[in-house]
Amino acid sequence: MKHYATRASLLCLLLSLSFVACKKHLPGGVNEGGFPPFKSPLKKVSLYSLETGALYATREYTYDDNLRLETISSWEGSFTLTYKLMYSGNNRLDSLVGIDSMNMPPTVYYQYDTVGIKYIVFGQEEIGKAEFLRPPYPFNWDPRPQQVVKPVSYGYILDYTDSVQNITRQAAALGEYLESEHFFSYSNVVNPEYEVLKQTHLASLNMISNAFILFSNGIDVASPMLPAKIKKRVYDTPVVDAGAFSFGTDNHLRVIKTFEVVDGVSKLVRTYEYY
Repeated sequence: MKHYATRASLLCLLLSLSFVACKKHLPGGVNEGGFPPFKSPLKKVSLYSLETGALYATREYTYDDNLRLETISSWEGSFTLTYKLMYSGNNRLDSLVGIDSMNMPPTVYYQYDTVGIKYIVFGQEEIGKAEFLRPPYPFNWDPRPQQVVKPVSYGYILDYTDSVQNITRQAAALGEYLESEHFFSYSNVVNPEYEVLKQTHLASLNMISNAFILFSNGIDVASPMLPAKIKKRVYDTPVVDAGAFSFGTDNHLRVIKTFEVVDGVSKLVRTYEYY
């Protein structure tokens, strides 16, 4: 991407104004020197009630001049939570720092070992912590899951993935006992939040903090594609349907709407906006 040294962009950087106010030269059109629109990053996800159709929550993202994710803002009702991503010198995400002066949420710390992410700590450990386990696991599941996360206040979350890293099965367990399982089959529609979910581990963070309005209807699974159908079971009960989805896309095949199919009727549950 080209670097710009205009007075406006320098002023924007020095004053650290908001993303919208600065109007950075993010991808959005070749005439502006950016990437084509189909590569422009995700700006906002709006969530709508399946029962009433009303907007009840949003997630918004901003990026720096190098297109690194810069802030995550989550809104529901009268509550807004905004975090700034802090990176180390090797471009590794080290922490999320609350910048909302009204709520001032605890800092989220990412801790690594030689393999990768090892712990997520929400504020202090007694507030919330999740550990990414390494084989051999403290249980004997067959087949062995590709990823196991242990929130301190719960048992284990087990992820099974396919060849393209879509999560096909996600199980919650206490010791050797499964409490629940979700099974995902996928559409051919790209998940625009995948990189965010993957980089920040929002799904795991949400397990320990419940701060980012994820999993309201099951489609916020951290997979490259968006789920088309979800099935679930609790304990040893039969597997039942837990959601079927269809999608609306723009001329660049980016998802802009998600519908949940209920009794043959498609109801809007998500909209997506891009820069």
